[in-house]
Amino acid sequence: PYMMDHQGRPVFLISTIAEHTKNIMANEKVCLTVMDEMINPRLEGARVSYMGQAQKVESKEEDILGKRYLRFFPEAQSYFKAHGFHYYRINPKRIRYIEGFGKIYWIEAKEVLMPATTLIEAENGIIEHVNCDHQDTLVQICKYYFKQKNGSPQMIAVDPEGFTVRMQLSDYYFPFQQECKSAGQVRAEMVRMAKESAG
Repeated sequence: PYMMDHQGRPVFLISTIAEHTKNIMANEKVCLTVMDEMINPRLEGARVSYMGQAQKVESKEEDILGKRYLRFFPEAQSYFKAHGFHYYRINPKRIRYIEGFGKIYWIEAKEVLMPATTLIEAENGIIEHVNCDHQDTLVQICKYYFKQKNGSPQMIAVDPEGFTVRMQLSDYYFPFQQECKSAGQVRAEMVRMAKESAG
């Protein structure tokens, strides 16, 4: 399991006794490949590979990234009762995208990574505010954009390009029309989406 940080870098949680960790300690060069789970067989679907260096997340970032990770994977909270677990991040160098047979593209990381913003520091506050004060709006947005009518949606993440809502057993990603670098810009985008979904 992995999540993306606000700059578009994969973050994952692994144990100190895992083979992954031992391999990273010996050679930090790694590759994470993500495939389209809706296509079977998998090799006929699109896939993307992040190639770069896996590095342990510094302690000053662990709290913020850890809270974000546990919103995506709450079951991971119990892992900390066992052997030492630590967060690692892949700093991509190149990205390989295979759209289909014969359609292969190499993308330099600088072309897709986003600049650092203060949004990650405001994320917890945004999520708490939306979930506590705007539950009706989340229901409305889920119904309008994804035709989801049942359940109690909860926002679990916000990034410069959109936000993630968990509803029942599924996560839904809502892209913004423009990149948001602050809480104020996120608010403006969500007001726009609320108005659009209400119409």
